[in-house]
Amino acid sequence: MDLDEVLRAISNRERRFALYYLRERGSSSVERLADVVGTWLAVEDGTAPVDVEERDRLFRALRETHLPELSELGLVDYDPGAGDVSLVPPCGVVDPLLETTAALEQARRVPPSAEAAAARNDDAL
Repeated sequence: MDLDEVLRAISNRERRFALYYLRERGSSSVERLADVVGTWLAVEDGTAPVDVEERDRLFRALRETHLPELSELGLVDYDPGAGDVSLVPPCGVVDPLLETTAALEQARRVPPSAEAAAARNDDAL
């Protein structure tokens, strides 16, 4: 796995937050992933709760761009037909990079735990 490609992939917050959630859960539907990542982004940006338009934009971005790219890098298994994604067991440099970026973002109080984000998102629906 090319380090530069991994660094470029995780430099995008939407992809990085998707990987954080998948590290906690292992797998998810793309719909659920969009809900949680959208909530995390809205909390970070101070715009919570996430509006429907932004959630739909994020769903399309995950489905059409982010998840195929992460799949091509071998970081996730993505089945676009079923709408499911799962984390591939991390190799080498990926897990320490995600741990470091998560710790840095946690210090800024982002992202919240998957459980808290899911609960807030369910309440908003």
